[in-house]
Amino acid sequence: MKNFLLIIIVLVLISCREHPPKSTNTSISTLKWNLPLQHNKISKEIIPSDSQFVFEGISSTEVVEKCVWSFNYLFVDSSKKKAYLELDNNLKLKLLPDILKMDTTWIKEDIKAYLISKQEKIGNIQPVIIKTGGTDFSALILLTLDNNGNTISGIYLNIYDGSGPVIDLDSTMLLPPFTRCYFDKNKINFYLLSAWVNKYKDIPATIDSVSYQSIIDTNGNISIQKLDSVRYKRNYVW
Repeated sequence: MKNFLLIIIVLVLISCREHPPKSTNTSISTLKWNLPLQHNKISKEIIPSDSQFVFEGISSTEVVEKCVWSFNYLFVDSSKKKAYLELDNNLKLKLLPDILKMDTTWIKEDIKAYLISKQEKIGNIQPVIIKTGGTDFSALILLTLDNNGNTISGIYLNIYDGSGPVIDLDSTMLLPPFTRCYFDKNKINFYLLSAWVNKYKDIPATIDSVSYQSIIDTNGNISIQKLDSVRYKRNYVW
């Protein structure tokens, strides 16, 4: 289990190239994001605000857990009144290769990416949250950008890679970890829950609950440290 948690830490924190932000007057708001096309049944309901992000600062990732895929759009929730903006290939290739560590052709052809939130600025650093997804892969990512919209560093807020359990044994299996993050200015608090469940018996699952904290410094770099962990047993719905 300790080895597994170490793997999770590595997955959670994958930093992109690190360099000092460039001095410029160009604002992130001048970037040309790919706006979703109007659909004659939902028309104005999916047109985003001028901010180009549905949210300007979320307090936790809980809001993203409510998103719904329909009509080829990623809607904010089941009401389907507003959709997230999808990044075009130019922006995907500008923002995502360093953190996804994927071939650029794969990113263009398989990965979809959506703007979720423009978080509170940290000096000249602009954190943004992007949701990505492809074949047997999905991740919520926080990137720190300089004034030109170039990526300084990045971190996975959650990640799912595969179509089933992380480990599948004869009678038990380890489910993909559940992660929720909370934001407080330049701090990100992670709550990670991993569960070993029994396939055939109605017995309590073994739960590992681990918390971490990430800090974004004034240069846009991200560090992470483990705060605490606890193991317990309880009934677990999966």
